[in-house]
Amino acid sequence: MSRAATRSRRRSPTPSAASRGRQEEQARAVHQLAEQVAVGNTAVRSVTEEMRSQAEAQRLQAEAIATAQRDQAAAQEAALKKVAHANQQTAKVIHVGNQKSLQAFQQATQKTLQSVQQASQDQQEQMRALLDASVSNMKRMFVLAAIFMGLAVAAVATFLFLR
Repeated sequence: MSRAATRSRRRSPTPSAASRGRQEEQARAVHQLAEQVAVGNTAVRSVTEEMRSQAEAQRLQAEAIATAQRDQAAAQEAALKKVAHANQQTAKVIHVGNQKSLQAFQQATQKTLQSVQQASQDQQEQMRALLDASVSNMKRMFVLAAIFMGLAVAAVATFLFLR
């Protein structure tokens, strides 16, 4: 065997320094990409958990709204019963002819109706506030999800570029 052939065989199985350098650089890039993907996955899990907790909070808000609506309906029904009772009393007062008692009773009825209307308005404002908070939370979650999806796309693009 000639010396050149022997040298050629010795060099073939062992990669050159430049080749090893490229392999090491590629290995570092792959390692960094794997770390980025792990960070991205952790972030996605975090956002997913946050979205789950927001969904649970919204469910609880919806239950609170439903309860408030039931309470409002019950209060309105009670107010209607009071008004019906007041109307019966008014009819009795008119029948008897006691005008002063009638006026006092009408004022009391009017105050009762006003307080019921005020309570209804307060409950509606509370429901609006709950819905506004819910919408605001959902917007925040969608922004976070978009950011993390962008990070995931960037990580994949980096991986494909380095490949």
